[in-house]
Amino acid sequence: SDLLEMLVEVMLDRALVTRLGPAALAMLSLDLLAAVGDLLEPAAPQEVDDSVFSSDLDDDGLVDFVVSQNLGKPLVARNRSQAGNWISLRLTGTGKSNRDAVGTVVILTAAGRRQRAEVMGGTSYLSASDLRLHFGLGSARQIQRVEIRWPSGLVETVKVEGVNRSVAIAEGKGTKANSQSRKSRQP
Repeated sequence: SDLLEMLVEVMLDRALVTRLGPAALAMLSLDLLAAVGDLLEPAAPQEVDDSVFSSDLDDDGLVDFVVSQNLGKPLVARNRSQAGNWISLRLTGTGKSNRDAVGTVVILTAAGRRQRAEVMGGTSYLSASDLRLHFGLGSARQIQRVEIRWPSGLVETVKVEGVNRSVAIAEGKGTKANSQSRKSRQP
């Protein structure tokens, strides 16, 4: 308590600030704060972050994050950056592939650049991220090609018109890119 009072006096004493200068005062203040910190009771346990998941929460093309906490309210980190064009794909498996399309690989080409993404489940402890695949397109205003490799082995291409939107695609609704399955091509 005496150290805390001393710290307050040092911080408020303008003559001392003038005489010592800002650098020396800063060093003295840090030493006093450290000494005071050693005398204080240990702090209560910090909030425990249990999980994090990502999703475009407001469908603006920017991926946001939510962190759940064991002892508190969830923290929502909204992405407010300036973004270029984008497309979001929501895939649905039918027939042999699982309905959530987990394991599906998409290769998207726009403006001559290829991007690859995979639908993954179980990517976080105690939460699940959005299963939609999000592709940043930069200044590209059209998508040249979307190839989808489903878990069933079906490989197809689909035509996606427009940008800056979400598109739902069901397995088997595109053009078959290869009648052979991936599995049968592996040695």
